[in-house]
Amino acid sequence: NGSSIHMNPLQATSGVRALARSRSMDLLDGALVGARRRPLLALGASSPAITLLMLLWVDEFNLRGAFYPREERVVPGSAHIVPAGDPMGVSGVSDVEQEHFPINTATTIAGVAVAAATAQATRAPRLEALPLEDFPCKAPARIGRPSARSLRGDTYPKVGASITLHSPKYHAAGKWLDQYSSCPGAVVAMSVFVVFTSEAEMTLFKQSLACVYPDVPEDAWTGVVALPPNSGWKTPAGAANQLIAAYKKWSGIAHMMDLEEQAPEYGLMVDSELLVFDRHGEDGDRGLGCTIEGPWSRLYARIQAFDESKSFPAARVSRTLTTYKFGSFTRSGADYDRTLIIENARFAGYTATCETEGCQEVKRQIDLCLFSWWTDVPWVNLRVAGRMLIQKVGRGLESFAGSYRRLATGIKFTRFEHLSYQQWCAMHEGFNFRDVTDITGEAKWGSYMEDPLPGARLAELKPVWISGEALERVENGQLPPMNVQEPPLLIFHADKGRSRANREANRERWKNVLKESVRVHGKDRGWDAISQEDW
Repeated sequence: NGSSIHMNPLQATSGVRALARSRSMDLLDGALVGARRRPLLALGASSPAITLLMLLWVDEFNLRGAFYPREERVVPGSAHIVPAGDPMGVSGVSDVEQEHFPINTATTIAGVAVAAATAQATRAPRLEALPLEDFPCKAPARIGRPSARSLRGDTYPKVGASITLHSPKYHAAGKWLDQYSSCPGAVVAMSVFVVFTSEAEMTLFKQSLACVYPDVPEDAWTGVVALPPNSGWKTPAGAANQLIAAYKKWSGIAHMMDLEEQAPEYGLMVDSELLVFDRHGEDGDRGLGCTIEGPWSRLYARIQAFDESKSFPAARVSRTLTTYKFGSFTRSGADYDRTLIIENARFAGYTATCETEGCQEVKRQIDLCLFSWWTDVPWVNLRVAGRMLIQKVGRGLESFAGSYRRLATGIKFTRFEHLSYQQWCAMHEGFNFRDVTDITGEAKWGSYMEDPLPGARLAELKPVWISGEALERVENGQLPPMNVQEPPLLIFHADKGRSRANREANRERWKNVLKESVRVHGKDRGWDAISQEDW
């Protein structure tokens, strides 16, 4: 009748099996009645059918898969950007390598649409782990997780996350993808783009992920190899690491904008230390927070509401709560953060002589030291981001073969990159900085969400994400409980605060797998050139 009810995948599995077995028994009963009337004819004609039905009964064969051929279509799973200099990119042909994954079509039974993703023929595509000599890889579950394609159908998420990643953080990204792919609501609501600096870094991560977390479907995320900046990659040390991360996050955003009709409306610029808020970041069976019609279904609407409000939450940074010593002189948290605000404002085009209403709003942010970075999930409207980047380079997109990825290679992005997007919106899109200091208290340094003061009423702001330290303070009663109707969906800075999801054991396992992978396969695959520092 056209209606649909979204179910937990395990409930869907039991429903499909129960009904299939019920129908197979009805057919078997009919065959036996015919056999009584014409036993010899029935014996020859019905043996194959009875055998087929019995195989279905013991769950070794997929009847639907036998009679209906599987379609295939191109989806942007595990794609990557062709490195600079590749002739395909120069000629304007798509520089995204795409893979074909089978469609897991929805099975409708009595008006209830469920994803038929549990049988062998419709399991999510999964990369096989490479053999390692001295370290056993985890065996995949007998029943695989639903693929992203089977959960999303013909739709594409309206929100995408651009996640910068380098090898010391592979353990964090692996844990995030494991939790994300086990949370159907998250997979339907948001696509994930993981950005690397080289093909070797991406393949090492993919193969190690297949060893540590073999149940993560291949199409649960898209790997993106960033085009090198025109000025070349900086040496990864000190503040240069922040600049590299900022460039890679923007590269992921540019990749999304180049997806055309498959592009999300909003992109998130985040680091890899993420967990799913459901179960407060712990592993295990997902709860109501991960159902398809649960709180993740409102991710797009919540970000859209932020956009329509034309404001970014910010709080004053204290001059006294935190101080930094630099040799013989001392700077407060406000001194340090004001420098970051000014650095981004200049990137966004702000000058002290500008007298427009938007410039005055940025000046107010600077004067009051209203820090707005990561006070909530760092989203960008992709259309607005496109206008910002085009204005920054001063040339039309046609000058870059219609590719935002290529356009971005000529931009020297600033660290704490989301500040500059906010400030550009203040100067060109009518946005303002909402001072929430009366709700959160002053920030010690950086975002009030990273290290909130006791009693900060974060729940009143209904944030989409919460830091690991803030959540720990909610759990121990230093902060009020979070909003139940509009809960956070993500935990960021999951490497801070109390250990969640076996954080230390997970890092140790990844270190062992990475080192063993490089030892056994590094020379053949170029992995031995990747720095092992901080693994």
